Amino acid sequence: MVGRYAAVVNPKTMYIYTIQYASPRLSMPLGPYGLRLTYASPGWTLIAMDEPPSIEFAILGLLHEGPLHGYELYRRYAGRSGLAVVWKVKRSRFYALLARLGRLGLVAMEVREQAGRPPRKVFRLTPEGQAALRAWMTEPVADSRAFRVEFPAKLYFCARTDPAAARRLVSEQRAACESWLRLRRLEPGDRGFEALVRRFRTGQLAAMTAWLSDCEAYLDGREETGAAGTIPEGSR
Repeated sequence: MVGRYAAVVNPKTMYIYTIQYASPRLSMPLGPYGLRLTYASPGWTLIAMDEPPSIEFAILGLLHEGPLHGYELYRRYAGRSGLAVVWKVKRSRFYALLARLGRLGLVAMEVREQAGRPPRKVFRLTPEGQAALRAWMTEPVADSRAFRVEFPAKLYFCARTDPAAARRLVSEQRAACESWLRLRRLEPGDRGFEALVRRFRTGQLAAMTAWLSDCEAYLDGREETGAAGTIPEGSR
């Protein structure tokens, strides 16, 4: 309970997707990101989400390959990783997120001396950071509105670290997409604008589901264009 409200928490990622009054008759959806439950001494704190949590997990994923200094970490994110196709993050914001991960104990930093040059800060994953990354990247996206930014990032890191888990991720995500489609199907009484919006949403979900076949081809090394034809991208 939070005051007179009850929170629904994902126990793996510690993200809250819904908060409701202490009555089953009133519920307030908070969007695809909702609130985040963060641990900081002396206890848990609720923090409003203003951006996709996958950005922070992307930083953890890049550090999974080994320790990196801040500039190289950002360069890999913005350059050859391909993650910048999903969302754009300015360098200053990227560094702020990196510092926040350090405060949460998911990333550790050490200062390394350099001959004739200023000391360099080098970052690495902590065991807690590795566990958080693993839990996040192997779990399918729970909200269809977050799919376009969350799933590509999950797939990217899961495919690089555990191809078998990546295939399970795609399979489980397909099942989730199919359940979303069933929930949003046109009803016999739908008419006019309501039916128009429902057709739009079901079209989006059908494209997501078809695109997952492209993901399977990518994992198999075929990388062919499936029925969806395009890759859903995040905010640019």
